[in-house]
Amino acid sequence: VKNEFSFVRIEHRSRKHWDELRGLGHLRHYALDPAALEKDVEEKFLCLAALCCLIDYFWEHEATVFVKGMLRIKFTGAHGVLLLDPASVRNLELLRSLRTGDPKESL
Repeated sequence: VKNEFSFVRIEHRSRKHWDELRGLGHLRHYALDPAALEKDVEEKFLCLAALCCLIDYFWEHEATVFVKGMLRIKFTGAHGVLLLDPASVRNLELLRSLRTGDPKESL
């Protein structure tokens, strides 16, 4: 992320800001069309938690006030992407060699 967005300041947010239930509440309250979005993201816990974290950040650091139904939120899923669990990444040696642990010997 730092390489792609070097102009953006990256800031740590504690776990209390990552709340998927509050994120769903924010979506229902602030989204322009919450009914259409809710079907897409109702089981995307990390997505909802990130929305909560983002809105909390704006409240705390940017002194931004949101009005009900004012945010145009678009969810774009990862279609056509293969998801690999950590064991598969390790066994396929995508990041480092199993034998030596050297990243130069990986795929």
